[in-house]
Amino acid sequence: MHHAKLYMLKLYAPIERDDFSRRQLLIMSALFKAFESRGYTIKPGYTYNSASTISRDNLYLELHISEREKQVRREQTREERKSRGYYAPEQKWTQERLKTGDLVLRVRPNPHFCDKLEWRETADTPLEGQLQQILADIAGAFEEGRLYRLRKTEEEKQRWQAEETRQRQEMDRKRVTIRLHRLVTAGERHRKAAQIRDHIAAIEATPLGLNDKFLDWKAWALAHADRIDPVNSEKIFDRSISDYDVYGWREP
Repeated sequence: MHHAKLYMLKLYAPIERDDFSRRQLLIMSALFKAFESRGYTIKPGYTYNSASTISRDNLYLELHISEREKQVRREQTREERKSRGYYAPEQKWTQERLKTGDLVLRVRPNPHFCDKLEWRETADTPLEGQLQQILADIAGAFEEGRLYRLRKTEEEKQRWQAEETRQRQEMDRKRVTIRLHRLVTAGERHRKAAQIRDHIAAIEATPLGLNDKFLDWKAWALAHADRIDPVNSEKIFDRSISDYDVYGWREP
């Protein structure tokens, strides 16, 4: 609890009101008001110098303002060389990042529709004088995102239409296959029924045809032949194939 309390006190500590931080706040405030008046939604960062979010129509961009830094090369002091000598005894120079006193505003890239955007101020053109251009560039990024989403929606629609066409063609192909399979199967069943009838006739022409058990067996065998023979029903002409038949079909 003690650490959490310290964190909250630090988080909500008053902002240092130097000229630099005031400029940051004023610039971001002006941008927020301008974007809100144009229908955008603003979600400020947790602190005055953390990233804020601008959103519209479920598109999001992160905006961050900070002091620009530059990297400089300088000679190490004797004390630095001595303290680091164990790691790099021959290293004479070091690199440092120094604050420049200039503001830079950045929009973090969105991998789908926005490359990195950045506005740096110069001695002649402070950020306060670039606000209209910043608004136009960010609005352009959102428009690019809207068009990107439309393209993706159209591409997705075309993909689903192509997939639907492919599935329909595949189902039509399977229907043809099922009809041919049923036709061949019907022929095989008819031949089996004919073989059974020929078999009955052959037995009937022998002395076994006079056996007391023959008539009962003959009735049973003929009934089976009639049952498997497709020519005994008009169903043989039915070529309709339901979707369920197609879904359940497995290639032989």
